[in-house]
Amino acid sequence: MTSAPFADHPARRLVADEVHARPIVFVPAKGRVRRIAVSLPEGPDAASRAMARFAQWCRDAGLPVPTGRQHSYEAMGCSVTWELHTEFVTLSWLAAGPERAAWPEGIGLEALADCTLLVATRVDLVDALEVPEKLIPTFNLGSLCVSWIEARTGQIASDFKPDDDGFTRFEFACGALSTVRRAVLVRRLLEIETYRTYALLGLAPARERGPELARLEDEVARTLEAMSEVDTVEEARETLDLLHKMSVAAGRLGEATGFRFAATFAYADVLMDRLGRLDEESVGYASTLRRFLRNRIDPAIATCRAFEKRQEALAGKIDSAIRLLNTRIGLDVELQSRALLEGISETGRSQYRLQKTVEGLSTIAISYYAIGIMSYVLGGAGLDTPTKQWTLALLVPAVLLLVWLALRRIQHRHGAGGTKLS
Repeated sequence: MTSAPFADHPARRLVADEVHARPIVFVPAKGRVRRIAVSLPEGPDAASRAMARFAQWCRDAGLPVPTGRQHSYEAMGCSVTWELHTEFVTLSWLAAGPERAAWPEGIGLEALADCTLLVATRVDLVDALEVPEKLIPTFNLGSLCVSWIEARTGQIASDFKPDDDGFTRFEFACGALSTVRRAVLVRRLLEIETYRTYALLGLAPARERGPELARLEDEVARTLEAMSEVDTVEEARETLDLLHKMSVAAGRLGEATGFRFAATFAYADVLMDRLGRLDEESVGYASTLRRFLRNRIDPAIATCRAFEKRQEALAGKIDSAIRLLNTRIGLDVELQSRALLEGISETGRSQYRLQKTVEGLSTIAISYYAIGIMSYVLGGAGLDTPTKQWTLALLVPAVLLLVWLALRRIQHRHGAGGTKLS
């Protein structure tokens, strides 16, 4: 064998195996197939721990160890298939010959002891073209579903009611179907019940968390209404703190329901796909599986979608309110800063005017004293009064100018020195 001249992509094996991850298991035209689906415990490593537990059980039972997410084996006279899914494990088995017990020991149920049971269903295979008429009264007539499938080469019946052992029952008349089509349809029926049940899991948190969501919606509505009366920065910050708390509460609510709703929508899509592939035709006196389940599941899915949209709308309102308040606070702070700067500017202008006034007064005062001194000097020089007065009058402008220039020079030197120090 010649090897490829390339290194394998890390996901090549995974992608190739995924196509064959859920192979069909061939079943006889007469018998009973049972399946249970158990939810894994919480925790990020729940799937790996479930795989390890089952592998250990296989070793203890002397069976081959699983190498993938599906493992088929023979145990206690039963053909068993174990499958690991994202959040649950299924165990399906077919007893060879007459069935002995609904919950047989030694087939692997022990490896699921720490899981919780959610789905239990059985498919009774009938080697006939139609479901025997005598079996119809054994179903609940209020929820009876009977339909032709595969271009009227088979027929199925169910009421989706658990029997005394807790299993939902399907009667499957498959006498005219090939071995492959029979196996495919048995798996499809088992998947319909599994995905139908897991799709409805989202209804519980939608109902349980409904009052909490309604309370948050009411609080946000009242807060938004009160925002129009917020006048001060302090009030805006108090409202902003309250909105942040609501945002945290809404986030926790989304975390609590987000995964469940996403899984619900995914399971519902797969369920409708499986129902559509049955290619049902009504028998006339009962509902088809598709019509019956859609009438009951669609409202539940719509409830979950409405809850999710309400959560998104609530988060959007809170975010918008927070942005508005942040803008309001920023604007108020900017206005306050502007007012403060204007006050500082006005103070500077007042100081400047005062400085000019003081400078003028200082010039007059110094000049006054300078003229007084000159008057004494001129008087001592022996000038007569008229001559002294005319001399002083002529000196006044010069003294004022010299004093003013001296003060300006001192002021200039003081300012230059301050600049250098800074």
